[in-house]
Amino acid sequence: SAQQQLIFRANRKEHGVRGIYSWFEYLERKKYNMHVRVFLARYRSQFPCPTCGGARLESAALSYVVDEKTLPQVWALPIQRALPFFEELLERHRGEIPTEHVLAEVVSRMRYLEQVGLGYLTLDRQSRTLSGGESQRVNLTSILGARLVHTTLVLDEPSIGLHPRDTERLLGAMETLRDRGNSVLVVEHDQEVIRRADQVIDIGPRAGSDGGRIVFQGTPGQLAKHTTSLTGAYLRAASSPPVSNKPRAKPAKTKQIKLRGCSAHNLKNINVAIPLHRLTALVGVSGSGKSTFIQECLLRSYERLSHGFSLRSLTSGPGAVISGVSGFDAVDGIVLIDQSPVGRSPRANAGTYTKAWDIIRECLAATEEAERLGLSKSAFSFNVDGGRCPDCKGAGYHRVEMQFLADAFVECERCGGSRFADHVLGIRYAGKNVVDFLKTSLDDVHQLFASRGEDARAREIVKRTKPLIDLGLGYVQLGQPLSELSGGEAQRVKLASYLREESDKHYLFVLDEPTTGLHPHDITNLLSALRHLVEQGHSVLVIEHNMDVVYAADWMIELGPDGGEAGGELLIEGAPEELLKRTSKKPQTPTLAALEAHLKPTRPSAKALRRPPRQASRGETHAIEIR
Repeated sequence: SAQQQLIFRANRKEHGVRGIYSWFEYLERKKYNMHVRVFLARYRSQFPCPTCGGARLESAALSYVVDEKTLPQVWALPIQRALPFFEELLERHRGEIPTEHVLAEVVSRMRYLEQVGLGYLTLDRQSRTLSGGESQRVNLTSILGARLVHTTLVLDEPSIGLHPRDTERLLGAMETLRDRGNSVLVVEHDQEVIRRADQVIDIGPRAGSDGGRIVFQGTPGQLAKHTTSLTGAYLRAASSPPVSNKPRAKPAKTKQIKLRGCSAHNLKNINVAIPLHRLTALVGVSGSGKSTFIQECLLRSYERLSHGFSLRSLTSGPGAVISGVSGFDAVDGIVLIDQSPVGRSPRANAGTYTKAWDIIRECLAATEEAERLGLSKSAFSFNVDGGRCPDCKGAGYHRVEMQFLADAFVECERCGGSRFADHVLGIRYAGKNVVDFLKTSLDDVHQLFASRGEDARAREIVKRTKPLIDLGLGYVQLGQPLSELSGGEAQRVKLASYLREESDKHYLFVLDEPTTGLHPHDITNLLSALRHLVEQGHSVLVIEHNMDVVYAADWMIELGPDGGEAGGELLIEGAPEELLKRTSKKPQTPTLAALEAHLKPTRPSAKALRRPPRQASRGETHAIEIR
């Protein structure tokens, strides 16, 4: 209506007041203020332009077509469909300069995108919606397309989110860069990538204070023979299948959550059954529909039903993505343990999250010196007055607003960043004051209090820190802000809170690639933790590409066979061992092929350990040396 248009589009020049659009345009010029950025993020979202319908072009530009397709129609194609379209155009325009040159460049870059496993992405996919791994691979293809030489490229875990089939393609792209005369330095835990490297630098031997040293440098084959390297030990075990401790009952005999007619995005009206009280792996190549099934079908359906929506409203009408559901009443809740930050406040840390910090403060307050000075437990808190620095209020720094630049943080002159007053810093327990404890790793805290097992407080601290250590987070300092943790670390911190608590409730825990950023040694610990949740009576569903985790699962559900429009089908479901036995009768799926290859001692990547060191293609090999 006219009134609605006035509310949205009014401006001060014509109407004397700002409408909603004009108001947000004004705020856009004030984004250097933090509170304005927060306001904009909270109350503004994107929606298609009502004039062009999201095409981003005016009507005159839309009148131009190539093979009866407008530019927005070409943008909407996934790369795996756009590539044949442009290849056909290229063949048709051979010999026409500069058309042939332009089309050849387009085809070349699209081939690289498909080569690194991104064929399911549409050309108009916004970069802000890409995952970290997808963004990194897009950047990698831009480098491939630019044909750089004599360049050192640094990649941080490019295999994140990749199915083993796509990892093979990624390796091919990195080897292409190397063969052009470039150097490729990869931070990686994936064993297939490590085995294919020309040189491996292993840093350790453990994490935190027990790490930081070069344990080994040489070829993968030499690393596999190294006796003190954890990475070498796992490479040596390449010919041994992972150990899988299965529960007593078979998953097929348990209760199930069943979702019928799943049709969100690229899902092809599939029926999926998730066995309860089991560890289930949801697998498939990149873009096959795994995250769509979890987010749009499973979680969305459960949330709406638990908030009072009727089953009919969920399965019919506009926006319906399932045709039926059952089994939600068999669980007390579905818990998504994702990689979002645990906390955004710099005052929240590993100690406060586990409540171990409360008990350590009690230990400090119970010392003779603290009692003599009349210091209570609250004196050792940086959140309340009494013992914290009165100038910085326990922050350790002062924030300086820089207006048009990012805010600066200056160390507090009074406490020197310690966050506490001098009279509190003089109190020591087991030789450590409050700041020393905050800088101590969880491993060291656990070891210190484990040696004082006769003390009830010490036993409680050991109990509270153990789950984090079991999940490979022992290197994290007690006072490390949770806002500084990586996504994988944040996910494991959340998981630890459930491992610590005994409960008579039954939850379905959903984890999206929990092995991200984990060394094989840490994956072993993670599997033990997931198994512990199942033994407590819970159910666990993981989206995963790591073949050790897939093989260790009780049940496997695979979507595919490819990504994007070519995905979204239910390929197989069952126990991994049983499915592997059936492969001689049926065509192999991408995951079964990868799993079978992973369990073979003669697989190509295992043979790679025995290959001689690769010689440089261009004379003498040079090195970057950092002392």
